[in-house]
Amino acid sequence: MGIAIDGKTVRRSYQKRGAEEPIRFVSALAARQRMVLGQTKVSEKSNEIVAIPGLLDLLSVEGAIVTIDAMGRHRPEGHRQKG
Repeated sequence: MGIAIDGKTVRRSYQKRGAEEPIRFVSALAARQRMVLGQTKVSEKSNEIVAIPGLLDLLSVEGAIVTIDAMGRHRPEGHRQKG
């Protein structure tokens, strides 16, 4: 099974004049099945790099190929690769 990890910003969730950050999510998608396996909201003042390990902890990905776009390539401080 192939699992794609991708972050998205909710369209029109950003207010230029307000201090609110746009709403962002990180999703795990089963590529062939075209099904969302899990999704988590990215904390304000953060980014998807920090949210990815938490999302992967919720899923059973043993034996699956997990792909992440270039944004998720860098590991946060203190995070270790499982394997």
